[in-house]
Amino acid sequence: MVGEQFGLDEVSELGDNPSEPTRQLVGALIRTELISRDLASDDAFRFAHLLIRDAAYAGMLKAIRAELHERFANWLVNRAGDRLAEYQPIVGHHLEQAYRYREALAPLGEEEHSLARRAASHLRAAGGQALGRFDANAAVNLLTRAADLLTTHAHERVDTLLDLASAHRHVGDFDAAGVVARNALHEAASTQSPGHLVRARVELAEIAVWSQGVADGEAATAIGPRDIAVLEAAGDDRALVNLHAWLGIREDIAMRYGPAQRSYRRALEHLRRCSDRRLEHDLLLWCIGTSLILGPIPVTSAVTFVKDCLARAPDQPYLELYGQGTSAGLITMSGDLARGRRMRDEVVTRLQEQEAPFQSAAFGQLAAAIDLLADDPAGAMRHLTNSYEICERLGEQGSRWTTAAMAGEAARRLGHLEEAERWCDLAARHAPTKDPATHIQVNSTRASIRAVSGDAMAALEFSEAAEALTARTDSPESRAESAVARTDALAAAGRFEEAKTKIDAAIADLEAKGNMARARQLKPLRRELRLSRG
Repeated sequence: MVGEQFGLDEVSELGDNPSEPTRQLVGALIRTELISRDLASDDAFRFAHLLIRDAAYAGMLKAIRAELHERFANWLVNRAGDRLAEYQPIVGHHLEQAYRYREALAPLGEEEHSLARRAASHLRAAGGQALGRFDANAAVNLLTRAADLLTTHAHERVDTLLDLASAHRHVGDFDAAGVVARNALHEAASTQSPGHLVRARVELAEIAVWSQGVADGEAATAIGPRDIAVLEAAGDDRALVNLHAWLGIREDIAMRYGPAQRSYRRALEHLRRCSDRRLEHDLLLWCIGTSLILGPIPVTSAVTFVKDCLARAPDQPYLELYGQGTSAGLITMSGDLARGRRMRDEVVTRLQEQEAPFQSAAFGQLAAAIDLLADDPAGAMRHLTNSYEICERLGEQGSRWTTAAMAGEAARRLGHLEEAERWCDLAARHAPTKDPATHIQVNSTRASIRAVSGDAMAALEFSEAAEALTARTDSPESRAESAVARTDALAAAGRFEEAKTKIDAAIADLEAKGNMARARQLKPLRRELRLSRG
């Protein structure tokens, strides 16, 4: 019942006659050589062979098994106290087994449904913990079992299905995530809860971002600010967290990072009124993501914000590692290249150790950007090609084409212009129209390639396209990079005074952001232009 190893307390709790001395019973079993002492402790024992344990278990009636599983789960809950979180998977397993045996014996009543609900609660909590420590496969297993137990509890089942869809998404299994999220949306109708409908649509919209590279699919268009009043009237803070987070994600993808951060902070306000660690985990991942690197928040303020976010959600390993990755990028931007790259390498190693390919691919862009700031385009190319291959294998579309565009820029800086053009062509052909990050990078890289090749007219056209796209964003980083491409194009056309003005603007943007590493890289180009005729 307990497992291969067990202690006196467990034997006493599960024995047929609690008044009978436990040590005498155990001593008799040791003399028959059915069990033996565990070397770790005088009060710990183990079966002499697993077959003995299995035979003992098989010899029990199902009704007795159900009773013992439930008794052991209850005892473990009382024994665990404040450490219950550590034992959630075990408690959930025993309650699940108790329910399954009762299910096999008789018609189900309220007592059995209550038992199933308790089992699902523990399994769901364990699933959320598994997500937070990188183990998305374990989360899928635990949450699938939890959902299967909740056939008569519609609200809890929809909540669990949404968690399960998120777990599939974290694994990179977008097909399975979509199936589960659509089931959640269908079942949400029976709950008569607008919050469930909104949350299911948000999950489907997030899946579409990663699997199709779009933020305006069918599910996304059904979500909007009009839902806020409905959810506020219902007092559904959990759904409001999801809704504001999605509105932030949509702004993030459009590279309107200031509005994105404002939406995330509104989501954080609602999060304070509802206790949900898994929801907190997912929201904070967006809060400390791309918008801090590319957005208008100064580097020093962004570093502080990351620390504050991590402080509010301790003991979440993946969140901590993600925060370290963002901090590595920010510290590199500040000019401390050695420290930033060292932190970045620790993140890459941890992700490899955890066998987290989806997360490794997502981090590849920032890992490469750090190398580009350190004048190591070859290192950047290694990160980008690895990320691209993972995205291709998973069928991921949300970051694949931006990765390809960045690979084009890395190849250009290596002087491999034909390879750079191939990467740019791949990204331009496949990226959605509403993917400004990819198209800004492609046009900027192509402008610089044409400038080097002597085709000033084409360089001017591509740089103009890059700047037009950048004007719709609030990213000082993208504004600076498109200005650099425009500088290259203007210089190729012999328009040196305009080129000087552009490079000055780019450096000013970077210094205001706090990206001293990139500003330093551009200062030699500014000196060259000042020495140029014009």
